[in-house]
Amino acid sequence: MLNINITKKRFNKLLLSINKLIESFFNNISNLIKEYKKKNSRLKKINNLVFLCFGLLVISFSSYFLIPTFYDKNSVKLKLENQIINKYNLKVNFTDKISYALFPRPHFYANNLSIFQDENLLISSKNTKIYISAKNFFKFDELKVKDILFKNNEFNLKKNNLTFFTNILNSNISDHNIIFKDSIIFYKDISDDVIFLVDLNRLNFFYDLEDKHQLNANYKIFNLPFNFYLSNNPEKKFLLFNLKSKDMRFEIKNFLQYKNKDFEGLFNIQVINNINSFKYNKNKNSFLIKSEDDNFKGDIDIKPFYFSFDFNLNELDIKKLIKENSIFMNLINSEIYSNQNINADININLEKIKSINYLEKIHLKTIFEEGNVYINNSSATWNDSVLIKIVDTQLLNEDNNIKLIGSIVFDFINLGKFYNYYQIKNEYRYEIKKIKFEFIINLNERKIKFINTKINNHSNNKINNFINNFNSQNNNFFNKVIFRNFVKNFFEYF
Repeated sequence: MLNINITKKRFNKLLLSINKLIESFFNNISNLIKEYKKKNSRLKKINNLVFLCFGLLVISFSSYFLIPTFYDKNSVKLKLENQIINKYNLKVNFTDKISYALFPRPHFYANNLSIFQDENLLISSKNTKIYISAKNFFKFDELKVKDILFKNNEFNLKKNNLTFFTNILNSNISDHNIIFKDSIIFYKDISDDVIFLVDLNRLNFFYDLEDKHQLNANYKIFNLPFNFYLSNNPEKKFLLFNLKSKDMRFEIKNFLQYKNKDFEGLFNIQVINNINSFKYNKNKNSFLIKSEDDNFKGDIDIKPFYFSFDFNLNELDIKKLIKENSIFMNLINSEIYSNQNINADININLEKIKSINYLEKIHLKTIFEEGNVYINNSSATWNDSVLIKIVDTQLLNEDNNIKLIGSIVFDFINLGKFYNYYQIKNEYRYEIKKIKFEFIINLNERKIKFINTKINNHSNNKINNFINNFNSQNNNFFNKVIFRNFVKNFFEYF
């Protein structure tokens, strides 16, 4: 009986201990829940406070940057116009209303803005953005212009308007940019007739303390792309520029020292891998240029515009000259020569032509006249036996084919030497003083066609039949074997 009571007491104590543990566990859980609720409440209060501060900050920030929205727009126009003309020497007029935008950075924008020079409308801009300083929007008087972007512009320029670019270039002395983008330049003569167009992708005026006034331009003229960089330092009175075209594979680097309206300089021109240096000077209305190796000299008259170039070369590779995508063929295909305001003559003196034996003392005279290109009074000697003359010849671009149409005359100096070289049989060695061919040369297809052949100033039916048959065969006349056989057969038919 005693043992049962002891066991009962021990069991009751164990139950009390378990109850206390369970009660303690749930009390701890309850305390943790209460503590979590307290902390969560504090976190909510902190989060709400942070969110409220952030919201107030965003509202304050946005409100500050939106202050220009409430400026009087007429006052803004006047303010911007005055600052632009004072800072950049650029007279603008807002045709339509202006608006304010915050992104990507604060700026005013307008459509149909006009730019003037000496009261003459020079540029019409369809889309203009004027970026402003964000330092103090609370004071309207503190409004300051920074960068300017003129987009979708139409330039109408004449010769006397070219100072417009130099005025902007030399007026900007800040670290801000003036950019003209996606523009067309119509360059006109006195009668308002368009001389040529320039597709101006981007023109950027900028400034730094070292190189001073600078501009960079990417544009196309006569469908040829160019990049142009210019730097002008008026303190040291020197000017640098770089002009290059990847398509034409050339680059010009120039250094110019100037004084008043006269100047002299030195520039290097690289065509493919050939580099040449030239000295030049300008005096009054004449511009003179000469290569350091004396192989080139040029004279350009400004009023009226006319230029004359003389080249003295040792050798010329005709195959490279007329191959597809050569500089010469790209120039011809661009039809740059068809400008009616280009008047010039180019004289080329050659010692020889590569891959053509015995052809020496070559003089080629090319004349540019009111959009036409002529080759006249040109000559060469072959093997000291024939004087070759090219007369009344014109360069044409028809249906994307470049053609030379003209006449070639062979005056025989030593007929016996000529016959011996081509091994003409004695029975065909006639006394001939002159042979004249009219020809059509297709430079793209490298084919030649002869017409109206005359020997000693007389036509010959047999020769004309022979020539017509040769033309119909479309032979490669520039092949040495075909040319030699042509000469031998020519005299047999005669």
